[in-house]
Amino acid sequence: MSTFLLALAFTLAGLFIYLLPAFVAWRRGHRQTAAIVVLNVLLGWTAIGWVLALVWACTADLKVRGVAA
Repeated sequence: MSTFLLALAFTLAGLFIYLLPAFVAWRRGHRQTAAIVVLNVLLGWTAIGWVLALVWACTADLKVRGVAA
């Protein structure tokens, strides 16, 4: 495997891990997805910011989809 492909693989893996809280919020349909993405992008480089974004993304503040009242 060439050095370029190895560097590309590590870069993509790192980017995925860095943006994991944003992906979790988006997939769960969190009401505050945009705010979680902003927190993740701006403060995700700090361990505290990343953990806060991930915990926030995992909370149960979800959008209701097609549920009759």
